[in-house]
Amino acid sequence: MRLSRGSKYVLIVLLVSALYSCGVEAKNQKKKNKNLDKLWQAREDHCVIHECSHFDNAVNENCKLYCISPECYKEFYTQAPLEDGEVDKKRYDKYLSCIRKEYKAAKNRK
Repeated sequence: MRLSRGSKYVLIVLLVSALYSCGVEAKNQKKKNKNLDKLWQAREDHCVIHECSHFDNAVNENCKLYCISPECYKEFYTQAPLEDGEVDKKRYDKYLSCIRKEYKAAKNRK
């Protein structure tokens, strides 16, 4: 099947429009996440300085995660808490998503 020049032009315009709209949507989501991240990061700072300061850095990760969001911590870390110095990117990404949903819901209630 051959496309005429006009059809090719229309197809290109539609493709560019679709790609642009996806990029704009992704940019807006990043901006929303950035604003939510500022909120929970402020809570994280408080937790590190006040609530978990009596632990050394290798141990205070569980304390910090619990302090930021007890509900999200229970969902992802209660069954298997982090070991000292452990990094679990997969669980942390799920935890982060949970925090963002929690903070977004709290922001919408205001």
